[in-house]
Amino acid sequence: MAEATLPIDYPCFEGRGLALKPVGLWRGAAIVCDGQPLPRKLRTFTAKNNAGADVVFKLTGIFVDPIPQVQAPDRTIQLAKPFAWYDYVVIVLPLALIGLGGALGGLCGGMAAYTNAQLLRSNLTPPIRYLAALGVMLAAGVVWLVLAALFVAAIGR
Repeated sequence: MAEATLPIDYPCFEGRGLALKPVGLWRGAAIVCDGQPLPRKLRTFTAKNNAGADVVFKLTGIFVDPIPQVQAPDRTIQLAKPFAWYDYVVIVLPLALIGLGGALGGLCGGMAAYTNAQLLRSNLTPPIRYLAALGVMLAAGVVWLVLAALFVAAIGR
């Protein structure tokens, strides 16, 4: 199955398939052109435009957003609407498990935060997105409780 990409509309790249591959679980965001990933140096990517000149693109944004902005030489290209304040609450709320459960809570909360960010960027309708995010938060809490109980039982406390 082909990975989803978001087209980048930038002059002098017409017909070249310039696009962003959003953040994945095991990889960062990438820019592709002509079906190939562009050479990367930190968060910058260099491509040759239709005239053969180098154009440098930089990815910017907030770490919780799986779809970064693309900084071109002359403008910022926003490929997705910015998260609203309540979206950030939904994303960051599972991280409260860090305070409750230390490293184990951080693992469960971090996975839930990542999943919620992906859900909020999905094509689901808003009510379904938020209900699914709530389900992810509840599931993270249950998984943390089960893992904590197993850990306590294993060490014999």
